[in-house]
Amino acid sequence: MLRGRPSQVPDAQRRALLGSAVVALGALALGLRPARGDGHASRRLALALGSGSLHGHAHLGVMRVFEARGLRPDLIVGTSVGAIVGALWAAGLDSLAIGRAAERFGLLDAARPAWPRRGLVSNEGLQQRLRGLIGAPAIEAWPIAFAAVATDLATGERVILDRGDGPRAVAASACMPVLFEPVEWEGRRLVDGSLTEPVPVRAARVLGGERVVAVDIAFRPDDEPVRHLIDTAFQTVHILINTLIAEQIGSADVQIRLDLHGLMRGRRDYAGLLSEAGRRAAERVWPEIAP
Repeated sequence: MLRGRPSQVPDAQRRALLGSAVVALGALALGLRPARGDGHASRRLALALGSGSLHGHAHLGVMRVFEARGLRPDLIVGTSVGAIVGALWAAGLDSLAIGRAAERFGLLDAARPAWPRRGLVSNEGLQQRLRGLIGAPAIEAWPIAFAAVATDLATGERVILDRGDGPRAVAASACMPVLFEPVEWEGRRLVDGSLTEPVPVRAARVLGGERVVAVDIAFRPDDEPVRHLIDTAFQTVHILINTLIAEQIGSADVQIRLDLHGLMRGRRDYAGLLSEAGRRAAERVWPEIAP
């Protein structure tokens, strides 16, 4: 079941965000029920896992803390890489299994050749890998309620996907414009949820989350110096996404906000470092998560 709702971002800002992100990413292509009031069941503890590409390893560190403390969230909502990790978690995989899968999967594995109409490649490879990891593809069959946040390319609306084909919903949420072909879903063309809700706190509320823990792992505008065209493209996207996060994350009950890029700089073995950073951050705020 697909639900489309306005992103609650002013029209001018939403148009600027979508347009700038598409231009920027073009340069880079040369990285369950409804909310109270909507008829959704109340869910006491919800996790909102944010976008951040390779920073997604930090989500596994947060997951490790939940596993160690024996606490299972009632709802997980994810955007982009947060949707990938969140879907595997909600479908029943543990942090060790997800970490092993991440080690064997990269951007090129996600891509499949596509006729270049609205994207250079499709992300069918991501969907296939998820289907191999998840036993039941339907979101409503998973042990934990889940939703992925995507963006309607035609209208700029946030779209919440909490029913139906889970791997396809996740692929839509992680579909970088220009690089990937939009994902078709019930007559709509969907792209990356970062364009409307990079940390899906509001979506978690819509789906009945009473206590929302937000995990922000986004790249920051000052992560790298701006020297060339591609640097400018990255910087444009980072500024826009961080502006949205600043507007939206304040409504979370608990915020886990991480500056991670420095841990990666000059290293190839950064996965464990990012996971550990996520674990430490979750441990610090645990009294707020489970008071």
